[in-house]
Amino acid sequence: MLSSNNCIVSANLQNVTLINCDGLTVTESNKTYLNNQEVEPKQASTIKSISISEDLDSAAKGYLIDASSAPVDIFLDGLTYNYTIGQIWYFRKETTTHQYRIKAVTGTTVNGVTSVNVHTQGAGTILVCISSNEFITINP
Repeated sequence: MLSSNNCIVSANLQNVTLINCDGLTVTESNKTYLNNQEVEPKQASTIKSISISEDLDSAAKGYLIDASSAPVDIFLDGLTYNYTIGQIWYFRKETTTHQYRIKAVTGTTVNGVTSVNVHTQGAGTILVCISSNEFITINP
């Protein structure tokens, strides 16, 4: 449960994600909810390992980022790409040398700004699409 309150998840359920929900009761496994609405992310279970900058891949589930040679940028462009509301990506920084940045372009924002920087090795970040051109990050 991320930024959720007063929610009930029935016993023995698996793979349930609640984001910004209030008073929701979940009775089935393998469900994702955003703002009390069930979402169906169109994502393959793909983890990408990258060491160079690229556009956010809507088919990826997560990224392992090697920023040992240079900073790595992940570009979010909600006006060019059709990301699914409620879609979630996981990021992990694997090296200490340089930072990685989640950068919003073309009228898109992340946490209301244009860039989120991650410096710490092993740091994890969760990125959530909350509208066609707006994303939020959650640092577990």
